[in-house]
Amino acid sequence: GKSYESVDKVAGFFDLIFKSIRDQCGYAWLIVDQRVAEMQTIGLVDLLLIDSPKSIGSLSYLLSEVYWGQGIGTAVIKTLIPKAFNDFGLKKLIAPVVSRNIGSIKVLKKNGFVRVEKRKKSVNFDGKPDSVEIYELVNQNL
Repeated sequence: GKSYESVDKVAGFFDLIFKSIRDQCGYAWLIVDQRVAEMQTIGLVDLLLIDSPKSIGSLSYLLSEVYWGQGIGTAVIKTLIPKAFNDFGLKKLIAPVVSRNIGSIKVLKKNGFVRVEKRKKSVNFDGKPDSVEIYELVNQNL
């Protein structure tokens, strides 16, 4: 998850996600707070098929800062893993995460992901330099 200062940045992020889904085989789901009558959208999770012959998918998610630290990200990813492996037949999921995003790293680790790579001098979607860690989860049922 990441906090955004403006609606334009959020819209830009969604545009990036949906472009990826159009360009690759992928899906996106809204994360909704069902505890309120209006069922407020609080985030997004997407799953992209990035290597079809090897059945590898890429997972990313975004959660409104107000909802950080409540276990929602962990629950969403826990729900998506069986869908990725069982329904879509993926053999491996990868999840890139900005190194300073400790909360997202915890979410991934709680769901069994392990760090396999660290890339330095990557650029995040805001155009700021950052390092990125790649986490992966292998389907143990194969």
